[in-house]
Amino acid sequence: MDLLSYQKGDILCSNCQTLVNPVSCDGTIDSYLSKRFFMRYPAMYTKYLQFCKEKQFTPGKLWMYQGKTKNILNFPIKEISNLVPQPKVVKASFMRLAETYQDRNISSIAFPRFFEPNLFNDGAEIQKICNDFLSRLSIPTVVYTDYIPHSKTLIPLITKLVGVLSEEEKK
Repeated sequence: MDLLSYQKGDILCSNCQTLVNPVSCDGTIDSYLSKRFFMRYPAMYTKYLQFCKEKQFTPGKLWMYQGKTKNILNFPIKEISNLVPQPKVVKASFMRLAETYQDRNISSIAFPRFFEPNLFNDGAEIQKICNDFLSRLSIPTVVYTDYIPHSKTLIPLITKLVGVLSEEEKK
């Protein structure tokens, strides 16, 4: 059985027990996904800012937030907010995850894509690091390759306004 799978969708709607929130170590929110995580879990955001301010959140140091229904693994992918994840930071975080996921009782985990194809050479290097480490985990692991919003309320409301939508229009 292949424990690693790739799919399109909304990581926040994943069935996995643990969701990965890719973050920088400086307290800056520079991705739409992190913004969505922190809006959904404002207490986590407050704690994240505190950890960053006190320099307690560094490359390779993972922080698990216990939500009501999901665990959120705040996963450093860059030291200072910038446009691309840093391979050395991503590798340090994956190494720590590989060492600790069983101790953290992670039974399944969902990752967003950390790289952009053809983004200089960093995208290929990040992809290699991710594939290497994710294939080693002995738990169900889902990588969300493309964000597709999932809403049980938005699509029906739009349908009432404009009529039936094709699958492409829903996406």
